[in-house]
Amino acid sequence: MAMYGESRFDATDDADARTATTRAGWRRGSGEDRQWLILPSAWRDEICRGRNPQTIARALAERGMLLRDSEGRFQRSERTPLGQRRVYVVTASILEADSDDS
Repeated sequence: MAMYGESRFDATDDADARTATTRAGWRRGSGEDRQWLILPSAWRDEICRGRNPQTIARALAERGMLLRDSEGRFQRSERTPLGQRRVYVVTASILEADSDDS
């Protein structure tokens, strides 16, 4: 996400917005309410490249940075401009994370 910013995420609420050439998912909301709906393939192949996607999802969910579905799974069924899709939903709190561990 740091490498491409929001250029790989289409807006869910703006039909006139530019569309991503190589879509990693969608974005919705703004400010503290911003969420990124990340396609499973982008999660696995790009965001978690070289790491275990389940471990990353678990760590983010435990910190409130990734929303689980009603059954506790890391992927959620969300409405997108292309219909219902299973996605990882990352919240804006991921950008506010500071280094409490230091």
